[in-house]
Amino acid sequence: MNNARAETVASGRPVKVRQEPSSRVPMHVRIHDDFVAMVRQNKLVPGGRLPTVRQVAKQYGVAVGTAALAFEALQSEGIIASRSRRGSFVAPTTQHVVATELILCIHPAFLHRTKATWRHFERLRGIMVAAQQRNAHLFPITDAGEFELYQHPGTRQGVILFDQNYEADGFAGVARYAVEHNMPICIVTGQGTTLPLVKDNRDAGFEQAVTHLLALGHRNVAFLNGPSGDGATATTPNVFGRIRQGYLRGLKRAGVPLDPQLYVEAGPPEFQGRAPTLEAMERLLSVDPRPTAILCNNDARALLVLDILKAHGIRVPEDISVVGCDDTPECVKSTPKLTSIATQLSGQGEEAVHYVVNRLLGQNAPAPSVTPQLVIRGSSGVPKLQVLSEGRALS
Repeated sequence: MNNARAETVASGRPVKVRQEPSSRVPMHVRIHDDFVAMVRQNKLVPGGRLPTVRQVAKQYGVAVGTAALAFEALQSEGIIASRSRRGSFVAPTTQHVVATELILCIHPAFLHRTKATWRHFERLRGIMVAAQQRNAHLFPITDAGEFELYQHPGTRQGVILFDQNYEADGFAGVARYAVEHNMPICIVTGQGTTLPLVKDNRDAGFEQAVTHLLALGHRNVAFLNGPSGDGATATTPNVFGRIRQGYLRGLKRAGVPLDPQLYVEAGPPEFQGRAPTLEAMERLLSVDPRPTAILCNNDARALLVLDILKAHGIRVPEDISVVGCDDTPECVKSTPKLTSIATQLSGQGEEAVHYVVNRLLGQNAPAPSVTPQLVIRGSSGVPKLQVLSEGRALS
């Protein structure tokens, strides 16, 4: 709900409100935040009459009880006042309106131009969009020493840590202070931490991709993954280990046994160049029967696989389908366009903000989580009949 619509609601003029089904923000919280924003911006003046609860409910397209919850919260915070038989009004003085502030801890390295910059900026974009939606003031800091500058007594403050490596990035003290002083806190991206963390469910995305390929008729689905052994344990597997589990679940759900020859690990091309992927592809292409689909741990590797297959004279998707992960901008520039798992990077930033703001407002805040979605493009298709040099047919 944007401020323009909120102002129309406050004026009492009819408006059709479109609810966003993907948002995790309860409607009574949205109504509350809209009115708080108008008070802060002096669009609702002290003493001004407000529409009735029934009018607000109708304008937002919600139940009367939902609008009433928002009004109760506004009244308990001293933002509005109810007068017997006269209705609700903006409180005579509004200097006591408590602001909502978010301190974002982000290491400068995330802002430097690297091959992963796009991912970082997508998450940052989500944080900024959600902060604006929730009328929260956002204070980014790149050094823990700046934290004291943004501690404002009398405000509702929360902390957002950009990455799980906050200790190495120098924000351990900030996290410790937040926990000790009951400040809501959330980590945008990472794994294996005791602090609240946005769960990316990346493994579910790979399970979805395998299911898609099997539904097309593929049975020899290969997976070219990163090294799942480094830093992995039974309880906190690294990201490569987690997505491997998604791949295995997809096969198991369809009753397709794992062929060990079709699962290959190789160093990431974005850090180790083309050589590990080239070697892994030589292994996969020598398997008999050859895979009809190759799932890659990210788009950088999938795009490299497209180049390798083209160099071998292998058509995509006629001979082999290819699927990547992250849905980077390069996916629509390749030939054919790359099918990829959208990991909802901006959504991760949004979920962190909603979690912290909901906690600040005393609302129930379920564990933040995003749901990956498979974006189907030209690189995946129904497997064609192939003929090996020995004359044996395989699909």
